[in-house]
Amino acid sequence: MTQRAPDPAPSSAPPTALLTRTLVGYVLYTGLLLAYAGMGLLPWLAAVAYGLLGATVNLALLNGMLYFPRGRSGADAFPATLYLLLNAGLQALFFALLPRVGGLFVLPLIALVPVAALHVRRMQVAASLLLMLGLTGAAVMLTPGRLELPMDGDAQRALAWAALLAVLAFGATLMMTIEGFNRLLIQDNLRLSKAFKALRRYALRDDLTGLANRRIFLEHLNDLMRRHPGQALSIGLMDLDRFKSVNDRLGHVIGDQLLIAVGQRLRGVLREGDLLARFGGDEFVVLLPGYSTEQQLSFIAKRLVDCIEEPFHIQGNSLQIGLSLGLVVQQPDAPVDAETLVRRADMAMYAAKKNGRQQYRLFDQQMEDAMQERHRKLQWVQAALRDNRLELQYQPILSFASGAVRIDGAEALLRLRDSAGLHRAATFEAVLDDDTLSVAVGRLVLATAMRQADAWFGAGRALQISVNISPRHFLDPQFLSDLRSVLAQHPQCPPNLLALELTEHGSELDGAMARFMVAQCRQLGVQVILDDFGTGSASLIHLQQLEITSVKIDRSFTHDLFTSGAGLSISYGLLRIAELMALEVIGEGVSSAQHALALASMGCRRFQGYAISPPLSLSDFDVWLAHWPELVPWTASIGQQPALPAEAIQALVWHNAVALRAQQDTLSDTERQRLLKPNAALHSELGLWCQAHQSLYGDRPAFLRLIRELHIFHTRLREQLSTKSPIDPAQAAQLKAHSRVVRHQFWNLVLVSIPSVAVSDVRSEDTATPERGDTASQLPTVPG
Repeated sequence: MTQRAPDPAPSSAPPTALLTRTLVGYVLYTGLLLAYAGMGLLPWLAAVAYGLLGATVNLALLNGMLYFPRGRSGADAFPATLYLLLNAGLQALFFALLPRVGGLFVLPLIALVPVAALHVRRMQVAASLLLMLGLTGAAVMLTPGRLELPMDGDAQRALAWAALLAVLAFGATLMMTIEGFNRLLIQDNLRLSKAFKALRRYALRDDLTGLANRRIFLEHLNDLMRRHPGQALSIGLMDLDRFKSVNDRLGHVIGDQLLIAVGQRLRGVLREGDLLARFGGDEFVVLLPGYSTEQQLSFIAKRLVDCIEEPFHIQGNSLQIGLSLGLVVQQPDAPVDAETLVRRADMAMYAAKKNGRQQYRLFDQQMEDAMQERHRKLQWVQAALRDNRLELQYQPILSFASGAVRIDGAEALLRLRDSAGLHRAATFEAVLDDDTLSVAVGRLVLATAMRQADAWFGAGRALQISVNISPRHFLDPQFLSDLRSVLAQHPQCPPNLLALELTEHGSELDGAMARFMVAQCRQLGVQVILDDFGTGSASLIHLQQLEITSVKIDRSFTHDLFTSGAGLSISYGLLRIAELMALEVIGEGVSSAQHALALASMGCRRFQGYAISPPLSLSDFDVWLAHWPELVPWTASIGQQPALPAEAIQALVWHNAVALRAQQDTLSDTERQRLLKPNAALHSELGLWCQAHQSLYGDRPAFLRLIRELHIFHTRLREQLSTKSPIDPAQAAQLKAHSRVVRHQFWNLVLVSIPSVAVSDVRSEDTATPERGDTASQLPTVPG
């Protein structure tokens, strides 16, 4: 909390009072001098001149102090030295002009003595009084002569004592005024001292948890490394797992109390000499002097991670979070500065998060190399952005609806061109979400894609272009302004021809901000697609919270349709969920005609992948559009593919599951007894499905082959199980091969025949591991 500066008015009031009291003193003393003048001891003009000159001098000082202040404090505002010189000089002037009554002008000098206390603020009142009385006594006891006071007769003696008492009273008044001023100065100093301490605490301590903040931590670390360069020390950077969800769900008040409790719990497992600090948000850092071996670090790291695993109970809420910890050791033979140590601990912490969270990692050179590689790529892309060497390629999206197959969209994929050629985004995708790149690259992609959509629309082609948007750019406050600006530049182009693909990895799309941004995009008419659906941390939550229009099933599931029961069942389940929520589904990673037919049999109506076309330059895309039916003739078969019922998918998934458990030797006793029966093939899930659909498929050779291969698989499995010995790797490989043949025969049965065009002819580019939206595959086609 910012401290308010002390009010300077009380400090400047006593000097003002000092001058006003001096003026009053001159008026009273002038009256006394006029009495002397009435006795003929002093010229009338001298008495009047004394009063006028005294008033003029002090009024000038008063006005100068009020209207031309020299500083904020009272000591700076009041010119004590000038005050003393002018008033003492006035007394000396009249002493020189009127030596016969010079004592009358020596006495006021005594009254001015306390003003010197302004520069000696610790002078005690008693010392001032003693000094003033001593000087006064010396003046009175002076021998007759120039300094003699007129003492002839009672009247003169009375006036002399009146003058003495007046000077004493005036001096005491000045002294009390100055003492009051000194007391106010002391109070101001105390107030400023308290304010300074509060500000220092605010500057060096975290205002929420009371722990050290980033500044004091780095100062202490630098100081320790400077004073003890060879001392072993380590630092650990900690980030709370799942803290953001607590903040979003229960609010910042609960979140703040949770941070306080976390700080207390971490402090409880550390030693007295360890320094714990909060860097901000849910990030903490600890300095561990004396820790240098991996065993020591492992001990304290486990204590730190474990202490956060216990639930926190805050305002009736039981909160379960975790801790990701990165540790780094200062190497005496290769010392680095404090900022570098923190950066390395940060890299180790993110490695712990990437490995699954709620664990710790120790920094190693591979992390440093990865950071250097990231920095190199970042500079590479930044240079390409500056030199306009980033461009888009387009991968078509095939749609099947109402019996017609057509191309109704394309995904724009980023490319980087340099002297080595054209580079796919997979080579630099890791840095595109960097805060120095995400917004600039996002604006470039939006502007280029919308310009092309407008050009195609003007040529009579209503092709929707989908672009990948970084979550950092999408959640940036300027994103809506960027989007509106792009739409305004192409008023003739329908906004629904632009689609934004959001990748759901991590928790960036959680929270109210993401919901608001998606809703605003929908209001503008822009479509929103959830990309890589099924792979993020909260897929179903995103479907529930975000008003998206489409989802893309991640290629990791479509890629494994023919080889994995899990991939098959997840793809089918995701299609059913999307269907129930009235969402369009785009199947990514369609690497063969059989993949497209299998997805179509499960209800998918939009497809994207190398089996249709690789990403193409703009000119190649226009050529491909004019001839695509001849280039991919198998697409005509999609409309002939019958729907595959859920029980067929379930039967094949159960077959895969049994085969996998058999290979891993994890079958239960009940399953073993059932599979040892001679008729196990007929009573398996796939066997029962075949019996139920014999009337539909019985006249096809593929059906008979499927029955035969299913019997062969169960025969081999029964032979293995009858030995009652563990299955060795060779036997497991044999079962795997038989199971794969059964799956292939199943798909050969349920998928329609396609024109005899080699799928490899369709793939005109490399077959490297695909990037997002760029889907090559090494899968063999299903045997015929």
